Amino acid sequence: QVELLVQQKVSWHIMSSLAFIGGPAHPGQPQPLVAGTSRLQPPQLFARSSKGQSSGRGWLLSCAASVLTLIKLRKGRDPTRPKMPASAWILFTKDFRKKNPKLKPPTEIMKKAAAEWKSMAAKEKGKYEKEAEKLNSVYKKEIEKYVDSGKQALWKRDPNKPKRPLSGALQYMLKSGMTPGPVFKKAWATLAAKKKAAYVKQAEADASVYRKAMVEYEASGSEEKWKKQVGLKDIEDKIEAKAMKEKEKAKALKEKELKAKANAKAKAQKEKEMLKVKNLKLKAATKTKAPKKAKAKKVTA
Repeated sequence: QVELLVQQKVSWHIMSSLAFIGGPAHPGQPQPLVAGTSRLQPPQLFARSSKGQSSGRGWLLSCAASVLTLIKLRKGRDPTRPKMPASAWILFTKDFRKKNPKLKPPTEIMKKAAAEWKSMAAKEKGKYEKEAEKLNSVYKKEIEKYVDSGKQALWKRDPNKPKRPLSGALQYMLKSGMTPGPVFKKAWATLAAKKKAAYVKQAEADASVYRKAMVEYEASGSEEKWKKQVGLKDIEDKIEAKAMKEKEKAKALKEKELKAKANAKAKAQKEKEMLKVKNLKLKAATKTKAPKKAKAKKVTA
């Protein structure tokens, strides 16, 4: 349950920091996500359907998915994060392997272990369950301490990075206690122009402050330090190296195709010239043979 709450908290943190629901693009609209040389371009926020209606969750979900994908690509895990405790079943299989060292194929081990676990007396099984509960209790305290320390947030996001401001529409949604959906879209669309303008004006002011803060942040070099610290820099370098390798491979393939095409053209030209020379020789030979045949015919006659 704790792990689920942590995941939900992280997902909301990422999505809320990226959320930017609004109408036409304005200076505060987020730029495409960038990973090395790979641009993770989110779709338009309000993607039009075949009926001309808009869906306000497209950009938000796409950006959150892009960030989460990049984070998942990171090799390894936060070394300071407490490890998940073993379940009663895992504890039992460890003992089972020690007692049955001759069993080699994993399928055979698991099959026999499952059969023994299924037929095991409740009292015997309770020993493993009690140990698992004890480990889980320790883990809950450790993971709570880990989250409260801010280490998890650091692993997910540079704490020095300014948070993206909310659009006027999102500010209205949160203040009204609504959630993304048809009801919210209709409410925002029918909101009085004066009230809507106030939200938009506030969003533009927040965006202006955000842009200035981002300029200072980018100049500070904090993001690069954070990426190196949590391992994202290595991922971006690998993405960039892979993209460069694919580019060089495509270039080499194209050069090979062009060379093959040039060779084929040269070969065809050479064959054409050889055929031309052959035809000229044949024609010359034919002209030489014609007088001789005429002369031989005259002598015979």
